[in-house]
This record gives sequence, structure tokens and C-alpha cells, in this order.
Amino acid sequence: MRYAKTIRDPVHGWIRLLDSEAKIVDSPLLQRLRYVKQLGFAYLVYPSATHTRFEHTLGVLYIANMLIERIRHLVATADEPHVRALKPIFEDRDKSSELIRSLRLAALLHDVGHPPWSHAIEHDLLDMVVRTTAREGWCDVGEGAPYITISEVGKLKPHELTGYLLLGNRWVEELIDGAYGDVKVLELARLILYFKQLDRLRERGDGVPDIFERDVARLSEMYHGEKEMYSTVKLLSNTISGTLDADRLDYVMRDMYFTGAAVGSVVTNVDVDRIVSNVYVDEEYRLIVDERARVNIEGYVLARYNLYRWVYLHHKTVLFTKIGRIVMRKALNASEKNTRDFMCLLARFVLGRVVGDELLKVTDDGLNMALLFGGIREFLDYIVMRRAPYISLWKRDKDYQDTLGRATVNVNIDIDELAANWDAEDVAERLRDMIIELLRYLLRERENYCGDRLAEFLEERDNVIVEYVKFSPHEDIGLYHAGRHTSIVELSPLVSAIREAWEKSPHLFIYVHKSLDEECREVLKKYIGKVLGLVLSLLKDEHKSPV
Repeated sequence: MRYAKTIRDPVHGWIRLLDSEAKIVDSPLLQRLRYVKQLGFAYLVYPSATHTRFEHTLGVLYIANMLIERIRHLVATADEPHVRALKPIFEDRDKSSELIRSLRLAALLHDVGHPPWSHAIEHDLLDMVVRTTAREGWCDVGEGAPYITISEVGKLKPHELTGYLLLGNRWVEELIDGAYGDVKVLELARLILYFKQLDRLRERGDGVPDIFERDVARLSEMYHGEKEMYSTVKLLSNTISGTLDADRLDYVMRDMYFTGAAVGSVVTNVDVDRIVSNVYVDEEYRLIVDERARVNIEGYVLARYNLYRWVYLHHKTVLFTKIGRIVMRKALNASEKNTRDFMCLLARFVLGRVVGDELLKVTDDGLNMALLFGGIREFLDYIVMRRAPYISLWKRDKDYQDTLGRATVNVNIDIDELAANWDAEDVAERLRDMIIELLRYLLRERENYCGDRLAEFLEERDNVIVEYVKFSPHEDIGLYHAGRHTSIVELSPLVSAIREAWEKSPHLFIYVHKSLDEECREVLKKYIGKVLGLVLSLLKDEHKSPV
């Protein structure tokens, strides 16, 4: 491959682009990502965490290229029948070149669907934006109402759905065709990026939504008539999105670098080189790692756990993210034209209908300005000025464990189970309402200062915020050990210890308004520690009850 552009990256060093890739990188499709922060509101806790989806995208390209070179070597020297079966694909120069170009393009395109504020306004909020703008008649977002919901598309995350819709847009197809001289590279990149969801729809057969029909049909052709190509696409998909992939490796390295949160471990280029040089392919075409690199994998798992525990799930990061969602809901009731216009733009973006230079408006700054001009006071006070008037009832593991006592692990199991089966935000809101209702009942006969103060305090439901964030610290990374495939969880006491630590860490965050004095806050915390297990049991029963 002949490279046309070289970019200096503080994490990986020099990242090289083909001429066709440079044209895509310089287009609005990728340049927009310069203005979408990688970690949402984490910069309000870690001031240097202002890196963006743009540089992360380049990092994923870099590691994906390392992985494809390793895969090519494995196929060329393979003894295992399932890997040797891929030789006809990789020994065909044209097919091999097309696959490499498509994988590299998939790496560049994997985050194009991220909205402003990144994950902070995903879940039901994006769908709500689309429905609200259409229902209120603020603008014409185009044909297609009622709009596709996440449940209809087979476990696609909101930004993945938006990305898929964007990559099916004619403007994007023309952009790729102009850069590569062929749109087939985009079609193959879509299969790589969305293989798991498309394959699920292929297995389902009937009832495939129209937007997926073309790609599901192509994948079905591969499955029935081009098995080696089908397996190759599955393998390449796992290099972008698997239990150990280019996306995760880059964000762990990059987020540690820019937050400075290398707590007890760090993943370096040396570790990544060691991991990639010991990658193998199992019978399901997943990436596994030889046990020789176990210490490097353990370091990666520990680093990822520390990032989640101290950055993504820092009690302040969680609070600002929750407030961001609250602010967005207020924006959907705004009367100011600038705010409504941006909500219309965001709605069209969600549906993959914003193209060209207009994409450059769908950024963090664009949303921030719309909220400021819209007079959303909470945004100015709570986020811009960082004056959120809430205090977390627990900040560290010991606070959480002291509050819940022996019930800590069971509370975590129950909340994880509820959030796995129902919308996590709905569960958090219902949990808040039930806690408030039960506490008001228990406090009605407590005739002292804190009893009276808490009864009054809980009259205003917005004085309490409950939030849950999903995380699994021990991904099932495969290891090759003593001639057999096993899991890092089975072999590593360190990874097992990380899992046990997470079982006792806060899975749930409860915040109260600062107007509640410290004495009564401690009383409230004790009451919550006593009733939380009961409330979760009642909530589980409520969800099990027939409608």
C-alpha cells in the first residue's frame, strides 16, 4: 500500500493514510468528529479529557491495521483447518486488497453516528428528539414516521443505528465512490461494522426491516454460497467489535493518556505489540490470545476496570451525564427558535438525513449554543459553570459498602438484573419514586428535626437523583493454553479478583440536593441502606407482574 498522508498521534506515533482514506478523513463526515468529545462530560472532572472521536477513529485504524497484518500472517502459515480455509481469500490479490481497504474504512467510519455529547444523550433520548420534533410540528424531518425504534433493529445502539443510516445515504456513497473509485468498499465495510446485527436478522429470516434488506441479502449470499468470504467478514468484524478489538484497545490507551487516570496500571504500545503478535483465531473466528501474553491481557483488563471505576463511573461524571439528559428533556419543551431548529437538525441527523457541510453543525458546540441561546438555565448553571447543586450519598466503595452492609452484593445483582431486562433509565426513575414513597411513609411518625426536614425535603422529587450505569469488568477474552482454548477468567486470579471487587463497588448512584444539611443527609443515607434491598425486590415483582 502506498500512503499519501502521515498524522502524528500522541498515543501511537505516526498514523499513515492512503490517498482515498485522506479524502474521507478530510470530508465533513469525519471532520465533524473533531468537535464531539470522546468522553462526554468527563472533562468536568478530568480537565484534560477533551480529546475527541476524531483522534480515537485514527487510533482504531492504526490498531485494526496491526490486527489485519497479524491475520494475514496466520492465514499464510496456518495449520488449523478453519484458518487454512481462508487462504483462497487472502491469496487472491484483488480480494485481499479489497478486504484490507474495507477493514481500514470500517475503522474510520465506526463512530460517525455519534451525536453531540456522545453517549450522554443516547438511549431513549434520540428517539424522543425525533418523535417530539415531528409531533410538535417544529420541522419536516422527512418520510419514515413512525420512526424506527431500537427494539426493531436487533440490538443496535442508537449511535450504531444512526451510523448505519448515514452509511446508506446516497451522499456518503458518492463520497466513497469519489475517493475509492468504487462503492463496493463501502458495502463491505458496512458488513464488517454491522455483521452481528445483520447476521441476527439473516437468521431470523422474515420481517427484516427495509433499510437492512440489501445488506442482509448480501450476507445471506455469502453464507450459502461463499462460506470462506462469510467467515472472513465475521473475523474482520471481530477486529473492530469483539471481546478484544481495535476499538477497545485504543480507547483504553487514549482515555488513560488524556485523563491521567493510569491508576496502578497502564497499557503501552509495547503491550499492544505483544498482544497483537500473540493473537490467534478460534473456530468461531474470534480473536484469542496465546497465554504467553497473559500478563499483558491482565494489564489491559485492569486498566479498563480502573478507567470505568475512576473515570466513566466517577460519581461526578455520572451526575453531569444525568444532568445533561435532564437538560435535553427541558430543551424539547423550549420555545426559543434556535433551540427548536437545532433539535430538528439533530432529529434529521439521527435518521441519517444530514449530509455535506451541514454535518459540521451537529457537534458539542452546536448543541451547547442552542441550549445557551434557548435560555436553558440549568445548562448554564449546572454544566457550563459546574454548579450542580447535588451531593452523592456515596463516593467510594467503602461508603457504598458501609451504607448497604451485607446486602451490597445482592443489591448489585438485583439492579444489574433489572437493568439487563428493562430500560436502565426507566428502572432508575422508578427506583427513585419507590424510595421516596417508602421513605415518606417511614418518616411520617418520626417527630424530630431530621424527620420533619426529610419529610419536607422529599416532597420535592427533584431533590433526589438516582442513576445506574451498566458495566462488565471481566470480558470473556479467549486464551490459548496447553493446546486448548479457555477464558482469561478461568486462568487469571487477577481478573477474578477484579470481578470480585466490582461485585462490591457502586452499581447505583443516589444524589441529593445540597440544601439538605449533613446531619439529615446521614440519616437519609441510613434509611436508604435499610430499604434499598426491599425496594429492588418490590420493583422486580412489579416487572414480573402481568400487564
